[in-house]
Amino acid sequence: MKSFLQDAEERSESDEGLRAWVKQVRDVAYDAEDILEEFMLRFSPSHGSGFVHFLRDSYRSTRKLSARHRLAAHLENIKARVRAISERRTAFYLNRIDMPSTSSAAVEKWHDPRIASLYLDEADVVGIENPKHQLVSWLVEGEEKLSSISVVGMGGLGKTTLVKKVYDSHPIRRSFDAHSWVTVSKSFATAELLRVALQGFLVTANEPVPHNLQSMTDFQLIDALRNYLGRRRYVIILDDVWDVNAWETIKYAFPDCNCGSRIIFTTRIGNLAESIENTNHVYELQPLPENEAWTLFCMKAFRGEPKAVCPPELEEMSRDILRKCEGLPLAIVAIAGLLSKKKNEGLEWKKVL
Repeated sequence: MKSFLQDAEERSESDEGLRAWVKQVRDVAYDAEDILEEFMLRFSPSHGSGFVHFLRDSYRSTRKLSARHRLAAHLENIKARVRAISERRTAFYLNRIDMPSTSSAAVEKWHDPRIASLYLDEADVVGIENPKHQLVSWLVEGEEKLSSISVVGMGGLGKTTLVKKVYDSHPIRRSFDAHSWVTVSKSFATAELLRVALQGFLVTANEPVPHNLQSMTDFQLIDALRNYLGRRRYVIILDDVWDVNAWETIKYAFPDCNCGSRIIFTTRIGNLAESIENTNHVYELQPLPENEAWTLFCMKAFRGEPKAVCPPELEEMSRDILRKCEGLPLAIVAIAGLLSKKKNEGLEWKKVL
């Protein structure tokens, strides 16, 4: 908290809302420090031996019980305040305070790499048709009980892109009554996952979002989701799951009403699907084969050329560069995008290689 405050206070001078929020963080940090200091003072181990020392320690332990309860209650209060402060930051869009306090240009360049994956045009995606068709059939067909599908693969293989294309497809929009997309990631808060899920279902259906959504507890959010989904066939995407606990903490919000509801997980963790009890299918996404990798590379590197064709004098060097990408779509797109801006193609491409 102290490290955060040193950085954030410098940037809160020109923003009254941010300044007020930083003050709340500072207050809770001071209170936490006071409790830690009292704990160390009261409960640090004493030194000594013998029967008299044992009796003195026993008497002190009895007196310490009420102090322990009081400090525990204070700690619970601080945890609740920290949660409320965190939710307030989300509610009032103060996320920019997490960015490094360098130049404004550096802040402008910061972005979540998953955003591009969500908004790629169909024409910009290569090698997606077969896995897309497979996932759609698993979602739409099969048994009526609630089941899940895991899409597994290393970072940059295009899991998010693939699942977004499936999620937006006509068969999925037509076959399910309710739809929601939740990005999980490494650090997750249970209440936030539930809140995003509920809001996603409501917004997609053009239904009103509760005015008290930001202040709802975990239990209220679970009840709201169960009530909303209990009579619907729903599909929810849990994107970028790193830990099975992310699912364990929210699974009770998603009832099995025997109407063919589905959950899709995307994850880099190969054995995570085995830990989820209702997994029916696992799709292991593979690197692009050589011909599809070449098509994607040329689309991005030579978009100014007629039909995005590689000039003969650059083909050998292009294929050498492409081999180093090992079929990883994110690497291919990144390096080809860089190369497309190089003016002195021969010399500069050789440097990149």
